[in-house]
Order: sequence, then C-alpha cells, then structure tokens
Amino acid sequence: MNKKSMTLVGVFLLIIVIAAVVILFWKVTLNPGSIGIREITVSNKTITLQGDILDSAHHFVDAKVLQQENSLFISIRGSLLPRPHSSGSFHVSLNNVYGQIDRIYLSNGSKQDDIQIWSK
Repeated sequence: MNKKSMTLVGVFLLIIVIAAVVILFWKVTLNPGSIGIREITVSNKTITLQGDILDSAHHFVDAKVLQQENSLFISIRGSLLPRPHSSGSFHVSLNNVYGQIDRIYLSNGSKQDDIQIWSK
C-alpha cells in the first residue's frame, strides 16, 4: 500500500470509531413497553417515579416531561453505554410545578404507544 492509501484507510477507520462512539452515547427515548414502574408518588411538591428499564441494552440517562392540560407525559431516555453511576434502574424526582395533575403517562412521543401509569 502506498502512503495515500494508508492515509485513506486511517481516515476511514477514524470515522468508523467516531461514529460508533457517538451511536453508543446517543440518548434515545425508550419505548414505554420496555419500562417497568415500581412506584409513583404524587404530592403538591414533588412527583417521583422509580422503575427499571426492561431492555437490558439500555442504561438510564434522564427523563423529559411534557404537560398537556392536566396530564403529564414522561419520556425515559437511555443510552447503550452506561454513564458513571447509571444502570437499568431509575429514580426520577420532579418538582411539581405543573399544578393539578390527573393522569401521568409514559411516552415516547407517539400517542398510540403512551401507557397511563397513574391517575388521580
């Protein structure tokens, strides 16, 4: 192989490695069916969820919340590579700044996949 070919191979391998790292650390919204909820507590001050990601490949990263009227839609996000102190279990604690909440759903952004996990 000449020098130009070696350089092209090196650049190609570097691109593959960078792409693999990005994919492994990329946060994805998990399907509600792959999440098990163990406990939900709703008070005037806080909303807490405890559960497990049933898909063994993903580790908990964070949760996103969307409010629509008196309902909360919570999306659990994970990644393929664990971050420090992450696992398949999660504990989400939110300040209840949402007012009167009647229902809480797990969501991935697709209404047909939403699962109601709490109601008043």
